[in-house]
Amino acid sequence: MGGTRSNRIIPWGSLGVQGLPWDGRLWTVRWYCAIIRNAPALSEPGVLVLLSSPRFTAKGSTTAAKTPAFDLRLATVGLTHIGQVRIRTVWHNGLPVTTENLDTLDVEIIGETAGWRLCPAIDLRQRLHVPPNDPIHQLLDQSSALEIECSNGRIRRLVIPTIELFSRCFGRSQHVKRVLATLPFDDAQRALLAPDRVQQAPGQWLVTLAMCCFDDDAVFLAHLRHDPAAQQRLRHLCGSFQAAPVRAGEALVIPEILPWWNGDGILRCRGVVSPADPTTFLVYRVDGMSDPSGPPIQIDRENSNRLADSARDSVEPSGWQRSRDIHQQQTPPTTLIHTQEPSSDFSPQPVHDEPFKILGPPRRRTKVEAAIGRHASQTAHSLNQSYDQLSN
Repeated sequence: MGGTRSNRIIPWGSLGVQGLPWDGRLWTVRWYCAIIRNAPALSEPGVLVLLSSPRFTAKGSTTAAKTPAFDLRLATVGLTHIGQVRIRTVWHNGLPVTTENLDTLDVEIIGETAGWRLCPAIDLRQRLHVPPNDPIHQLLDQSSALEIECSNGRIRRLVIPTIELFSRCFGRSQHVKRVLATLPFDDAQRALLAPDRVQQAPGQWLVTLAMCCFDDDAVFLAHLRHDPAAQQRLRHLCGSFQAAPVRAGEALVIPEILPWWNGDGILRCRGVVSPADPTTFLVYRVDGMSDPSGPPIQIDRENSNRLADSARDSVEPSGWQRSRDIHQQQTPPTTLIHTQEPSSDFSPQPVHDEPFKILGPPRRRTKVEAAIGRHASQTAHSLNQSYDQLSN
């Protein structure tokens, strides 16, 4: 499939997404239930998304009070696309039409792991009145949320969908998430981190970003490279993806996602106070976090061509914009698809998710001075080899 290069950046909310219903009804995203193996494109896992749509009953019907007020269904979208398919957004024929109003809360979280607990999405199941014999009932019981102790006035507990936390807080680019979700830990490290080519400065962390990563991924990837605690948690995470059970012929993953960082921090959350417990905030979206503390970070790239006299201390988003193909119809809208592998013959277009803000003082980062002419190593080749092995 061929295409011409475009420098147009597609903003959040202007795209259609493959996998969502095209039936003329309004569907609201309620939860991310699980991650599944995507046979047509192994490098792009699917996410089972729970949707609800108002159920209209005849005026005066006696059944209205006995049945749920809406219909439920599951849809599969690409893992890298849930930055578009946010919880509590409303969709019509595969296109976003509106988003529900949510409260915004900047919350101080406690960094000790004793304050984190994985729990099933029972509260959501009860609020949706899912019948016990409905397969969605069992899926929500298996689906996980993360309870985090916090300190913010009356709020003492956050409940966050684990897949939302994974999508928004494990690096900035969606490429990082799909690598972690599809490759064993050691292969994921090799795919995201290139060999160092310069000497690390005393008291700093050097990280050499692989070609497909962005400079904004540097803090997360520096901890992946240097932080033993983060490595242990991410190794466990990759193992939970690899040990997926099989359901109806599909590998179904309920990932064991816990924060990768140590120490206290701040999360910017959007959601609602729990009707059942005013000290609990039900988080539907994570829109910011503080950088974890640690040594200053030196950023190098395997595809760098930065000259010594042009190096700057400020870090701006950059990187090779290698994105999944998007299907451009004869007329708008553009639709994100997840059932084919990225094609080197199809020019990618950058796609922006909703903004994500770094709260508090940012981690100090400097870009390594480099001589022009340095170019890519074999990371892209080894990444393709890893995905080829998955299909065997």
